[in-house]
Amino acid sequence: MGGRIKNSTRSGYTQHRHGETFQRGLPYLAKRVPEILGADQFSELVVKTVEIVRDWHFNRWEHEGAIRATYRTEFIRRGHGWVASDQQAEKVLHKAYVSLGRGPESRPTWWQGQHEAIIGRDNCIRCRRDLTAEQRQSGERYCGDPCRLADKEYRAEIAAYADRLMRATAQDAVARAKRGTRLCVICNEPFSPGKDETQTCSPRCTGELRRIHQPRQCANPACSNEFTPSNATSRPSLYCSPECYRAGIASTLPMRRCAEATCQDWFQPKVPKAKFCCHTCAAKDSQRKKASARGPLHPERPCDHCGKLFRPFNKRGRFCCLEHKVGFFNAARKATKG
Repeated sequence: MGGRIKNSTRSGYTQHRHGETFQRGLPYLAKRVPEILGADQFSELVVKTVEIVRDWHFNRWEHEGAIRATYRTEFIRRGHGWVASDQQAEKVLHKAYVSLGRGPESRPTWWQGQHEAIIGRDNCIRCRRDLTAEQRQSGERYCGDPCRLADKEYRAEIAAYADRLMRATAQDAVARAKRGTRLCVICNEPFSPGKDETQTCSPRCTGELRRIHQPRQCANPACSNEFTPSNATSRPSLYCSPECYRAGIASTLPMRRCAEATCQDWFQPKVPKAKFCCHTCAAKDSQRKKASARGPLHPERPCDHCGKLFRPFNKRGRFCCLEHKVGFFNAARKATKG
């Protein structure tokens, strides 16, 4: 095949696999899905759909899935795509439910869609038999162990989740009972803490505690002034100022030698990562590292412009500086034109 095949996700491809050349735009899904039904056909189908969904017995949305699948299948049989057919069926059903006052705002939750939600408190949620007065008074939902075990096996995922939730709740209750009760540092109300470090009884009191700043002593031995930290609970400040912080850190660090090869003096570091005694030594070490990264030094040679000896960075270097290089070529250009 001749020509270049472009990326279809960006500008389309211009060649068919059998050699036919044509222009194709963006993928079909990226375009606006065309309407299958006209305005009159859409309104007529909505009226008929309202008559169908109005007749329900157990749930108002019990026929929604079957109607949508049927409409989608019929549209596909007429030659339309799956996406366009499904969206058209969804629009028809949405319009029908809105006209009946059963739009998305009144759609039931997942739990309301389960079979337990439509069974009264006086019947077993498994076999729907009438419960005894004692069972209704105690809040029992099953008529006996056979129905309870059968429903647990049928709803295994929900039963497993409920079991894990109850286990976690029981473990938390045992842990709270072991820690006992204590008074909240904000409202002085007794409560059972979930953790050993818990000081407040509620999130509201926790927020109040975060806004309370307890005075403390500066950790710098040379200062020892009392100050109020800005963050009291999450990460308490130990020093009253940046100067005390640097002095306090320096007092805990031992003396070390400067890492610069020509210095090697002893100095007191102010931060744990300090390697050099001053900025001059740090600059010298940085220049030495840059020079070593360029490779081995080349022998000195005279500059082609001024004749001064210099050491080039590479074997093809001819000028000692950029100004001499520009001046040399400008003079050569003028000589050629003259």
